Amino acid sequence: MTKYEWDRRLRKALKELPADERTRVFEYYDELFEDRMDGGAKEEAIIAAFGEPEAAAKKILADYKAYLDREEEPLEASKEEKKTAEPSPSAAPSGRGFCTETDRGGIANKPDRTEIKSAEPEKSGNPPADEIFGEAPSGSETEKPVTDGRYGGIRKLKISVCASDVSVKRSDNCAVRTADDDESRFELTTSGDTLYIREKAASLWKNITLLFGGKKKEVSIELPQLESITFDAMKQSCEVEGFDLRRVTLKTVSGNLSVADCNSEYMSLSTTSGNIAVTGGRHDSVALSAASGDLKTARLSGKSLTAVSMSGDVEASGCSFDDRMLLKTVSGDVEADKVECANFECKTVSGNSNIRLVGDVKDYTVFVKSVSGNISAPRGGDGAKKAAVSTVGGMINLDINP
Repeated sequence: MTKYEWDRRLRKALKELPADERTRVFEYYDELFEDRMDGGAKEEAIIAAFGEPEAAAKKILADYKAYLDREEEPLEASKEEKKTAEPSPSAAPSGRGFCTETDRGGIANKPDRTEIKSAEPEKSGNPPADEIFGEAPSGSETEKPVTDGRYGGIRKLKISVCASDVSVKRSDNCAVRTADDDESRFELTTSGDTLYIREKAASLWKNITLLFGGKKKEVSIELPQLESITFDAMKQSCEVEGFDLRRVTLKTVSGNLSVADCNSEYMSLSTTSGNIAVTGGRHDSVALSAASGDLKTARLSGKSLTAVSMSGDVEASGCSFDDRMLLKTVSGDVEADKVECANFECKTVSGNSNIRLVGDVKDYTVFVKSVSGNISAPRGGDGAKKAAVSTVGGMINLDINP
């Protein structure tokens, strides 16, 4: 099971949980997943340690209900008693239920229920998700400001921006450059082999003219090597090019995301209204998601690809994946040209689907579904194929022979 599939099942199982609490839960699991990946664990091992998403959801909902029950209990203790009973900020966090903070970088152990119960502190006004999981994992080393412009030994990059687009490229040089040579807008710190680049919130107001046609702000990052990169933004875009990575996690609301000529073990790119493009390289697991943006992949190979958009188009060209390919959109079109995969799945509601398979792979399993769009699928090599194609109001053109 991939992390995308695990998240999807957990989200479905937690539909009774308030939206803000669901957000806290997924933020926790995202950070824990990244922490394990940084420690050298594989995606499959991390997901196996999480357990079944339905079981995780059951525990979370039970703890949330217990939290609400405690909220309704009458408070009889005096202010002085409350003060003495209140846990200190350094008190140990409550049990996580599924993953402990120990064994960083490997498969988490499952603490038994008695340990969880005994470790749970008295109520201190924290949100329910914090009570369930405790504090998110964090590095043990203290961050140090970069003062000499040297970034030697950096293998992990974490970027948070509020007003500037970002490009990260492989180079023999180590440099962080801004288009306007104003590096004061950024806070650069290091912790071990991790470089943190944070854009100061004040720069958003300094560059508010962007909303009225002002010149766009950009920052360019050059490094000789990277193991992982994390990008988090609102309206900003990010481009990554030329690295051999273990993990890529890029998130933005309305910006565009692009990864070119990279290799990775795990890649997760998500945007709401921007576009996503991934070209070139081998990636074991690729998960792309957008609400209204287009998703494009080209010249990719690996184990699995999942590309899901609500109203944008989904396109795959010259891609080959061993385990599975899923291309899905609601009102956009799906175009898959010269793709090779043993298990290929394409879904659309009102868009059109045009699929062409290549290669002599035997036992193709092809599933193409549309409600009102037209379907043209599949065509490929001499291997035996299994195809399931359905539409409600559209036309079907099925060609299995080469």
